[in-house]
Order: sequence, then structure tokens, then C-alpha cells
Amino acid sequence: AKYSALGIQQANKGDFESAISSFNKAISTYNQDPAFYSNLGLVYRKTNQFNLAKSSYQKALNIDSSYGRGWINLGYLYDRLGENSKSIDCYNKAKLCKLSDKEQSDLNKAIELLASKNKR
Repeated sequence: AKYSALGIQQANKGDFESAISSFNKAISTYNQDPAFYSNLGLVYRKTNQFNLAKSSYQKALNIDSSYGRGWINLGYLYDRLGENSKSIDCYNKAKLCKLSDKEQSDLNKAIELLASKNKR
């Protein structure tokens, strides 16, 4: 968990290379925490490594298919890639998960963003 916390700090500072290393260390220490993979996926997405981001999100969801943050992140990635139907599927799966208030807010914003794009 300490490597994951360090990775979050590094990512927040924009030190994505170090963050990737820290999240990979966290995963090598304990590979059954979906948050580690999801956080790694976020860094990959921020550095435009979309295939690695998708793979990381999918690994998170393979560990726990009820991990709402993973569905939200994967849906957002599909939205960025212009794959609207896959994005909607992910958001619908996220709706079925137990979400924190922050996750619910993020999901609502993502759905609104996708809806506004589809109206254009």
C-alpha cells in the first residue's frame, strides 16, 4: 500500500514515470487490489498509453467485477477513444456497483459529458 500511496503522490505532481514504477511495485507486492491497477491505468491514460490503460482497467475488473471505479475509468477511456457504445456499457455496469459519493458524482459527470457529445 505504501507504493500505491507514493504513486498517487507522484501522479498528482505530474511525475508519471515514477508513478508507473511505484504502482508496478505495489502490484508486484500484492496483485489482488483492483485500485492498484486502476491507478496505474489512470497514469497510462494521462500519458496517452491507451492500450496499457485499458489493460490495467480490465485487470482491475478481472479481480473485482463490482469495482465501480474501474468501470467508470474504463468507460471514460472508451469515451476518449470515441467508442460510445462501449463507454455506455461500462457506465451502466458502474451504476450496478456500490459507489462512493465521489464515484457517483464522477459517473454522473461522465454520463453528462457523453450525452452532450451525442447531441452535437
